[in-house]
Amino acid sequence: LKATTAYCYRFINNARSSETKQFGPHTVKELTSVLHFLIKREQNTHFSQDINIIKTGRSIAKGQLKALNPLIDNHGLLRVGGRLKNAAIEDDQKHPIILTAKSFLTDLIVRHEHERTLHSGPTLLLATLRQKFWPIAGRNSTRKIVRQCIVCFRARPTNYQPQMGNMPASRLKPARPFLTTGVDYCGPIFIKTTKQRSAKLIKAYITVFVCFVTKAIHLELVTDLTTEAFLAALDRFIARRGICADIYSDNGRNFFGA
Repeated sequence: LKATTAYCYRFINNARSSETKQFGPHTVKELTSVLHFLIKREQNTHFSQDINIIKTGRSIAKGQLKALNPLIDNHGLLRVGGRLKNAAIEDDQKHPIILTAKSFLTDLIVRHEHERTLHSGPTLLLATLRQKFWPIAGRNSTRKIVRQCIVCFRARPTNYQPQMGNMPASRLKPARPFLTTGVDYCGPIFIKTTKQRSAKLIKAYITVFVCFVTKAIHLELVTDLTTEAFLAALDRFIARRGICADIYSDNGRNFFGA
């Protein structure tokens, strides 16, 4: 759209004056001027009353632009106001150009930025847009463009949800806690050898016993991953919870040795 409009502008200028004819590729100045013209046209269509209020020196009392404290720049463009006049950033970042949500031009600008940023997501797309523009309802606009993008749709991964098998009977039949138990380790953690502040820290692990039926948890502290340490933890567990009918593990060496 910018290139087509720029060609029309160049044709009109070349037809009016033979001394200042322009040829070759479009310059950045030409494309920027055309973009400002198109945006200004859309702003005059959708925000004509607000623009008239600002030109008379009054403040906008209601509407979509009230919270933006808008102003009109030297090119007649409606921009976001604010307190960043003295900031060491670009003028477009200080006062972004306001874009209406109900405009095909806004969709084209958002789509162009989406492709320029290598099909970024809605959050990154909105952040890069606000370096120059401030689209009304920007989150909805960026989400709509990303959702309509064919490239993003084809590249969007789908979550694989495998079909799970039937649960074992030991997990479904009512039974007392820890009759059927699973065991594993978590850690390491560091514990003090004494209660003194300067006590030495040693590495330790936690033996986790989980009841298959009630999902109750029993924890036992061990100082290493040897078979002897596991057997001691198992003895303490059985002394408190009773003998288990079945114990399941990941067949670790310490479990296999026990």
